[in-house]
Amino acid sequence: MQITRKVLIFSVTVLFVISFWSQLYADITVERYIKSGGLMGMGASTSNQKESIQGAKKHVDSKMKFTGKFLSKMSGAKKNSTIYRVKKDLIWELDHKKKTYTERPISLPEDAKSQQYSDSEGESEEEPEGDEESKVRIIKNEFKVKNTGEKKKINGYSCSQHFITWLVETENMETKERSKNLMTTELWNTPEDEKIKKLKKEEEAFNRAYLKKLGLNMSPDEMKRFGLSILGGIATASGTDLKKELTKIKGYPIVSSVKWESQQDNRKKDDNQEEAEEDEGMDLSKGLGGAFGFMKKKMAKKDKKKAEGKEEMKVVFDSYTEIKSIATTSLSKDLFEVPQGYKKGKSWMDRLKKE
Repeated sequence: MQITRKVLIFSVTVLFVISFWSQLYADITVERYIKSGGLMGMGASTSNQKESIQGAKKHVDSKMKFTGKFLSKMSGAKKNSTIYRVKKDLIWELDHKKKTYTERPISLPEDAKSQQYSDSEGESEEEPEGDEESKVRIIKNEFKVKNTGEKKKINGYSCSQHFITWLVETENMETKERSKNLMTTELWNTPEDEKIKKLKKEEEAFNRAYLKKLGLNMSPDEMKRFGLSILGGIATASGTDLKKELTKIKGYPIVSSVKWESQQDNRKKDDNQEEAEEDEGMDLSKGLGGAFGFMKKKMAKKDKKKAEGKEEMKVVFDSYTEIKSIATTSLSKDLFEVPQGYKKGKSWMDRLKKE
């Protein structure tokens, strides 16, 4: 009897220790520095974020400040914290300065969901499919991944450099207007260690639970296939083997920077029409000398246009993200609760309901 009791106590103790350490190892904290150029320069900002995950709970501390000419003068650095409790279907926004918090659900209200579906159905009935898209054709499409071989250490991680470029040029068949879009992504990737593997696993599990609460019940594999199908549908037009290109990317990004550049050609005339109008201005009264002089000016004009075309690429959006640290230390349960003494305020959803 005494032996049985000792075995029982030992078994319970072992189970407790295993449970404790498994929970301890499940906790993950990652710190990131993010810099955004905003949209066409509007809303440019920098922020430092500390994200802690414990199962279906997440706590995010952020310190953000605008860096643009106008917004940076209007407001200083802002500190805020957000707590996500997926199982409780709650998001808490904390204002540490005022010691207040607001509360709102993660999931959409049923009336909002039904309204969303009815709106999408109405649009599909009223708008003719493919009417606008049929006027535009893709004239160039290139998707490339390049491992440069460059290496450097970032925040203690040995990283290698990758470049992903995606160039798409289109033409409106009616107006002959052309547009060029270039997306350039620079990655500094490191081999996946145990911390990074745990970070990926915990972020993936949380995001899956969060999306399910929103009504988007997709597995990671389904989401990956969905993303690849969208990207692949466009990239395949160039004959690019998308999967083959993506397999060139090895490791996990410690630094990732994205730049989207766009160029719009507003010409209403095609090249033949423009050349015909230019030729009308040719003065043949001066003989071959006049003709050669005219052709010289014409070629110089074309070269200038070509050079100007390269300068017309404008940055639409750019961002830079850097992982500063990853930790698997145990997190207190209090981190995922509203601090004591904080008073509840009205969220933007509460204000909408009142209106």
